[in-house]
Amino acid sequence: MKKRGSILGDTPPFMTWSLRHDCRLKQHCDVADPQRVERALRTIRAASSARSEMRVVGEGQDAFAYQLGEDQELRIFRLDEVSRVHGEFGSIEELCQQCPANLDSFAAGCFGMLLQNEFPDIPDVSRFESSSMADAQLGMVPTNPGWFGLWTLPTWGKIQIEFLLNLLNQVEMPENENLQRFVNALERAGDSAMQIDIQSFPSGHSDGYVWTLFEHCPDCRADMRTDASTCRVCGRVGRAHPFIKRKVRGFRPFVKPHDILAEQDANQLVNAINRNESLRVRP
Repeated sequence: MKKRGSILGDTPPFMTWSLRHDCRLKQHCDVADPQRVERALRTIRAASSARSEMRVVGEGQDAFAYQLGEDQELRIFRLDEVSRVHGEFGSIEELCQQCPANLDSFAAGCFGMLLQNEFPDIPDVSRFESSSMADAQLGMVPTNPGWFGLWTLPTWGKIQIEFLLNLLNQVEMPENENLQRFVNALERAGDSAMQIDIQSFPSGHSDGYVWTLFEHCPDCRADMRTDASTCRVCGRVGRAHPFIKRKVRGFRPFVKPHDILAEQDANQLVNAINRNESLRVRP
């Protein structure tokens, strides 16, 4: 039987980002690819976050991190999934605490994502008192709305970072965690002379098993009809990129206790988690 993932329904355009900084935790991935960085580090982040928030029960090979999913289902994963690959948690967290790319109080805080509906409404970037997106130094594509043109350049340096920070100072900023983390990343990159890598995605739909990305412009990722010959957002001449289908990520690395443990062991673990929750000081 197929297992349903966490995402259901339409998905808005979004982008992923990562701060470019080499470290041993990324040695087996392309540090310039935010998706690969997220895949390499998400289990480390989940484990370190659970440790910092006291969402851990058991010891040694029987130590489990846990969380309640968006569907209010309890899910777990073994902490030795991290330590077997990357070493002891103490050394991992010390490495990340000293890393200029880490934005969080726990490990692997150097990547994130941002949905279009979490970003300020910028219909036309050229009306703001800053460099035009068409400026050759910026390397961005001027679009309307501005969201799609901002992410056409895959790697940002000082010029692009200063441009966006200046632009964001001129608009009303929504209050949400993903936007604030991205602004923090921009400021950290500017202060530390780091690059930020960007990857954008078009809108789509998830049935819980398969995530379908709609037909879109290959340059700016805006929706584009199959029979269209020009992108209405960026003006690119050419056909749309066809549908893309991917597996839904779900709640990885977390899984339901009964999916990986015998019934008696799963029940005992759930009871231990319930006892821990009654004692835990919530962050």
